[in-house]
Amino acid sequence: MIRVALSGADALERGRVALEEGDETMAVHHFREAISWYLPVAPWRDDAADALWVIHQGQAQSGMLKEAVQSLSMLRAGLMASRSLVGPDEDWRTKVDTALAPLMARWEAKAAAQEGRTPPSKLKEREEHFAKILAEDTLPSRLFGLMVVVGFCLWIVGVWRSTATQGRSRLQSLGLGAVGFVLFVLGLIFA
Repeated sequence: MIRVALSGADALERGRVALEEGDETMAVHHFREAISWYLPVAPWRDDAADALWVIHQGQAQSGMLKEAVQSLSMLRAGLMASRSLVGPDEDWRTKVDTALAPLMARWEAKAAAQEGRTPPSKLKEREEHFAKILAEDTLPSRLFGLMVVVGFCLWIVGVWRSTATQGRSRLQSLGLGAVGFVLFVLGLIFA
């Protein structure tokens, strides 16, 4: 916990220093890192998220769509890095996803116009497309995650027990280990 607190606060401070020096790119990276260091009561995370939000707004208002998308994506990445079974930051994630989808669609249309290409479809359709992608749940399946843990334990216990037995008992223990290994691998594949 001490390491998380020190690293999170340090990343926030490095982001502030980089921003004061005019290095927006490094500031964005440091703020993203600060958000990634999660503790239930972590004041540096909100400060870093607020800073990234302000940076994104300034970039979007200046017409720097690519940079604004990158800043919001870094904010989202920091939020996703600290996500677990009980997802913290759902309000922030909703706010970011709501702002990011239209921004991505505008950036895509601007890039197509600059390159002389026809945009893939209407702006509203692209916004919906990006919103759908951002809304997808990326957490692994809890059931298959449990299967990985149970399978690993059975695998280790089975092999360990087989070292202390002989004959039929050893085969049963190795069988248990084999079943555990199969569960472990299947859980990893489907999680």
